[in-house]
Amino acid sequence: GVITGIPSDPLMQFRTSSFVNSQPASLHGAELAVQHMFGESGFGVQANYTYVTSPLKYKNDQTTDQFAILGLSNSANLVGIYENYGWTVRLAYNWRDAFLASKLDGGGHLDPVYTAAYGQTDLSVGYAVTKNLNVLFEGINLTNSTQRQYGRTKAHFLNATQTGPRYMVGARYTF
Repeated sequence: GVITGIPSDPLMQFRTSSFVNSQPASLHGAELAVQHMFGESGFGVQANYTYVTSPLKYKNDQTTDQFAILGLSNSANLVGIYENYGWTVRLAYNWRDAFLASKLDGGGHLDPVYTAAYGQTDLSVGYAVTKNLNVLFEGINLTNSTQRQYGRTKAHFLNATQTGPRYMVGARYTF
């Protein structure tokens, strides 16, 4: 659709942007995933690794606009599982490799922004109190990992985001 503004309306100022498919590009990759439960014990493990690459490379030393695929990176997850006697427990380590996050810095200049490789540990625990009532606890980023961004080199520090651990306690009742 089209958003039509009235120049005299100061309360309704819009600035919109959208992604454009500007050039063709190819990606190549593979994912390996495995899940295994250890007999009737309730214990199990789940793991996956995703590898992705492209022949299109961003040239870090250029100061002219160039086509790039943003967010392209490898990733991996390792999850320990327990599901038995009404309990559901998942302890996960999630990792993502470094990637080009933006071709523009915060000031709108043609300076790349990279996100460094990052990993965090999460935990979720649930218990079925009754057939209809479940209680749960979730902890995200338990190891207080910091996400770091840098410019043309890793020494060109731009920012770090440390959200800290986040916790949630809840209950779910189904009718």
